[in-house]
Amino acid sequence: MSSNNGNSNASGGGGDSDSNDRNELFIAIAALAISVVALIIAVLQALQQYFASAEGYSQCSEKTIGRWSKFTKRKLLLKQFRFEVRFRVPVIFVAPPYNRFGPLGDDTGVEADIGAGKEIVYVDGSSENYRKTHTWTPEEYDFKREKLKGTDSREAIHTADNEMTTWLALLMAIQRMERESREWQDHMARPYVAPVDADASKALVLADNYGGHTMVVGVQEKTRSWDTMPDGLKKPYATTAMCHLVEIVAMLGIHWKEFDRRNNVYRAQGNGFLVTGSMVPNLGVAFTFEKVGKTWFQENRIVPNDSVKQLCFGFCPTIFQAGLKTPLYTDEPKDEGTLQLATRAEVAETLVSFNCNTNTVNYFRLGNEHTRYSHLFPVTFEMLGMVGEVMQIHRTMFTMLPNPTFFTWNKAAFSLIGLMQGFRRSLDDADKEERLFRRGSHLAAIRADMDRIIAVALEDDEQRRKDEVVLADRRRLDEVKKMAEANKYILLKRGPAKATLPQKSVWVRAFERVGRGIKHAFVKIGTSLRYGFLKLLFKLHLTKNDPADETPFIKQRELASNTLERESFPRYLEQLHHAIKRCDLFLAHNYDLVQHVFALHMQEVLCYLNSRPNSPDDEPHESPVTGGWPTGSPGGYGGGYGYGSGAGGGGGRAQRGPASHIYTPSPDNTEYYNDKYIALHAIDTASWTMRHRMLMQLYVTFIRKRVADVPIPAKVSVYTQVKASKEKIAALTRQDSSALSALADIPEGSLASSTSSRVPTGGIAAAINVGVAAALAGAPVATAAAAVGSAAAAPAVTHEEAPSPGGASVSSTGGSSVASSAVPEAPTGTSTTAATAAAAAAFKKKNNPEKDTIQRATTVRDIEDIWCTLTFRMLCWLMLHDFHKKDVQVSKSDVYDSRLAVYLL
Repeated sequence: MSSNNGNSNASGGGGDSDSNDRNELFIAIAALAISVVALIIAVLQALQQYFASAEGYSQCSEKTIGRWSKFTKRKLLLKQFRFEVRFRVPVIFVAPPYNRFGPLGDDTGVEADIGAGKEIVYVDGSSENYRKTHTWTPEEYDFKREKLKGTDSREAIHTADNEMTTWLALLMAIQRMERESREWQDHMARPYVAPVDADASKALVLADNYGGHTMVVGVQEKTRSWDTMPDGLKKPYATTAMCHLVEIVAMLGIHWKEFDRRNNVYRAQGNGFLVTGSMVPNLGVAFTFEKVGKTWFQENRIVPNDSVKQLCFGFCPTIFQAGLKTPLYTDEPKDEGTLQLATRAEVAETLVSFNCNTNTVNYFRLGNEHTRYSHLFPVTFEMLGMVGEVMQIHRTMFTMLPNPTFFTWNKAAFSLIGLMQGFRRSLDDADKEERLFRRGSHLAAIRADMDRIIAVALEDDEQRRKDEVVLADRRRLDEVKKMAEANKYILLKRGPAKATLPQKSVWVRAFERVGRGIKHAFVKIGTSLRYGFLKLLFKLHLTKNDPADETPFIKQRELASNTLERESFPRYLEQLHHAIKRCDLFLAHNYDLVQHVFALHMQEVLCYLNSRPNSPDDEPHESPVTGGWPTGSPGGYGGGYGYGSGAGGGGGRAQRGPASHIYTPSPDNTEYYNDKYIALHAIDTASWTMRHRMLMQLYVTFIRKRVADVPIPAKVSVYTQVKASKEKIAALTRQDSSALSALADIPEGSLASSTSSRVPTGGIAAAINVGVAAALAGAPVATAAAAVGSAAAAPAVTHEEAPSPGGASVSSTGGSSVASSAVPEAPTGTSTTAATAAAAAAFKKKNNPEKDTIQRATTVRDIEDIWCTLTFRMLCWLMLHDFHKKDVQVSKSDVYDSRLAVYLL
């Protein structure tokens, strides 16, 4: 019994030991599991803290910077035991497309490797260019917006994508501008076959490789670190320069409303965009770009010419640069090679550079609210048309320019075609008395150009009106179709009555759902495998195509649907280019004389705009000034050539008021208010057709005569003429043969005496013409000089002379004579003595590389020819270019070519 109990006790104790061992094992396993879980949690927490050191990684996602997010990387910094976030952003600038010098370095022409960032990509709107600039096309952007709808209502309710950086929207807008405008140009020029230009220069040929565009937006990639981001900024920013930003804003059709550098307040609006700028702490001047309305880029796109950059800042290059593109520095004083038109003070400086007198300069320098600057349009646009460089690119359709003046351009108030017709009619009337259109003369060629331009302009205007009617009917039909399709869609969505629908069994519908699910799963798995394989090839540099750039097939949006092919428009631009080129070739040989005529024209026009033929008591209501007439006259004449007639002749008075030195002819000045004078208020109150005719009649019969009546200064007394044929030389000799009867033998030295400067210049000019004609006919230089000297010494044959204000007398024959008391004596020298003038002409002809030109004395007819050419060029230039009605220059000339870094948020 005892032994059995002992065995049972022993066996019972062993059972308890096994149970305890098992319990301890379970506890150890649980503790191990808990420890492992705690270790994993600790490791995960450590990794989370480590990866959380990559600050800014989420701010560089696709929602923020689009396709630029593929360059966002984490770089491990072992010494600092953290990650650094690096990303890429664009550096935007404006340059010709053949430029290879970028802000980040020179482009070698070979596509840069990842990280190099020196490759320059010029935006042209092509599909490949979209890929290179890492931007979405309009179709891709619409697809992504549609895909976003319904997935996340919190993000889809916003009308604007405020998560995306504004510089990405700017890049997409620039790409769309290039794409849509080029498509519109191809559409407009499709039926027109341009003539072959054999004289095209190498620069034009090079520009043709880029579509003729020499003002294009370029992009370089710059790698940045989030560690350098200023406090408070949560999105990557792009970089550009102040001058480039102004140029890009103009390219997009946006007009500056405020540009205050002192307070760093900037605002521009137009074409559906809004640009605002301000100072950002720890960064600098930053701008935001937003789309607030509908946008279009067709004929409103500005001319992509590199010279247009100057217009964005209130400057305009002139024809007097003679093709030499000299650097234009902001702080340097400007000469006649540049027009400054941003403010009244800058216009005054421009008039000073052209040697206009003080009275003319004071119209802008001291002008007040009563001073008038426009007839049918402001005179600053007249300055642009007369001497401004042609900005429109030959064989392109874009005509819009940034407005460089502080005046508005409203084409609804006048018609340039009507002005051209009035100018032609006025010249025809003057030709009946003066024989302006002599056979083979330059004015005869201008007359032919006028007929061609008017004909093609009327044809294009009629075609444009017909196109507008057709497009209006087409848009109306499209709206009807859209409404019909919407009603049809609603009926299909609603469907027929439920009673008529065939009912499917439950198991059939279940199998259909399962089949659709399996199909969707296989498609998704296959797409993922393909994407992963292509991504691996891209990372291994085995292919240049990034699969992230590939999008599903989307139907391309038609951007130029509201335009029709119009062959007349390219022909119209072609005729204007040929006419301006002919004018420029004619003016190129006598730039000094052209500047002289231009200055006289501006003096006479501004004097006329501020003239009043009536006394203050019976002055018309439209008169710009209501003050009385004080006694005395304004000050002297600065910057002129030494003649004393001033802007509007002698006998002038000054306006009373804040600007007491504004010149205007007095009402009793009968020489100024002659029978050719047309009161300005008569033009203002005339009908639409008559106002154009009256203004051009005033220009031809009044302004032209007053410009021609001013004595020719010694500085421009020598005229360079293209060598004519023998028939033209004989005609010139017959024209001036009336002076042969007055020839007399006098000593040559007497021509240089003090009294010789007082001989009427009309006789001297006629005599010198005779001498030049004799020299060209084969006579020796000495014989020609003797003939000229004898003719110049004789008294000129003049008719009745009307006393000019200030003592000068003007002959009725159109020539000019100088009174000894009012006009200072011209300095004697090579240009005032006949013998030395002929010798100088022979010497210059012998040493002149241009064998097709001759030197002779300047005549009144030369002055009139240049004036007519400048006026005709002004009308052609304004017809060739256009300005937006709401575009007014806000002074920003001090930031021209400024490389001050600004930032795009």
